[in-house]
Amino acid sequence: MFYSNEAGFTLQQVHEDQKEITESYWEEMVIGQSQGKIISTDQHGFPFLADPPPLTNDQLALIADAKKNTLMAEAARVIAPLEDAQKYGMATSEELSSLEEWQKYRVMLFRIDTTSAPDINWPATPKK
Repeated sequence: MFYSNEAGFTLQQVHEDQKEITESYWEEMVIGQSQGKIISTDQHGFPFLADPPPLTNDQLALIADAKKNTLMAEAARVIAPLEDAQKYGMATSEELSSLEEWQKYRVMLFRIDTTSAPDINWPATPKK
């Protein structure tokens, strides 16, 4: 088994700069990757497991945007039939109460500034 930054792991040497490693070391690398580690290379070209770099503020904001969009879509799916029931005078008192909770929740989500991630106080999801 061989490793290099360019070729990764290969069964045969395909580059001069590849370093030979044992199969058990390769297994250790693969298991480490599956547990969230990254494979890095030391100054001699040998692979080792390392923690991934911390996420940037932009990456954290993108993750928060995705979460916000998912939660907003869920709220819209719940609110739509409740609004229909209200519009046609068919809503029960429980449905009207639920509609109000979900609409307030959606407003709170809308006001979230995702650029402050990861320090976001997400509102609690109302009961369905």
